[in-house]
Amino acid sequence: MHYSRRQERYEVTGTGKLTWDSGTGSEECSVVVRNINSKGVQVVASSALEPGSVAYLSGDEFECLGDVRYCRSTVEGFLVGLSFRQDPFFRNSVADSPVEACAVPAGV
Repeated sequence: MHYSRRQERYEVTGTGKLTWDSGTGSEECSVVVRNINSKGVQVVASSALEPGSVAYLSGDEFECLGDVRYCRSTVEGFLVGLSFRQDPFFRNSVADSPVEACAVPAGV
């Protein structure tokens, strides 16, 4: 069975910092942003995060607060899906969405 995504993902290139409360205090790690859509962002993190936790992403183009949807170990680090809790804040941009602010459609 094939399921199509509701929101198209756009590949992006960028780095940032992810901060969250681990239950024993504030944690942070570096991330590489992989893709984004209007509902969330996917990053490769240097640390594992617990699905369901709340994390703050601060990057070159935008910052956002989101819920960790998943975290999978890969050879690159930890693949983390973050769904936006509220609209991201964009630095130096007049864009209305994360896609407009920092995305290039995949394959372009």
